[in-house]
Amino acid sequence: LEDHIPGAINLPVLDDEQRHEVGKLHHDDHFAGRRLGASIISQNIATIIQNYFMDKPKDWKPLIYCWRGGQRSNSLAYVLAMIGYRVSVLDRGYLTYRS
Repeated sequence: LEDHIPGAINLPVLDDEQRHEVGKLHHDDHFAGRRLGASIISQNIATIIQNYFMDKPKDWKPLIYCWRGGQRSNSLAYVLAMIGYRVSVLDRGYLTYRS
């Protein structure tokens, strides 16, 4: 059973393998890890926009959240806000919301 906010769709900016790769590199070299993460996340956000958001109207107001909250959800939120959507980010992620 997946736990999520009703009506939410899962659009990870990093899949599990990518998250592991970035995390491992980040552990050894913070800058290199962040650079790799930004590169992969940027590619994935482009795909997410193409596949899920091209039909959303200008007044669409997405709520973005991560499991724990953090840079991954903020990266997608930032790009959507730069497009012009009125984006909300769930502070500190779903785990905090659920509790």
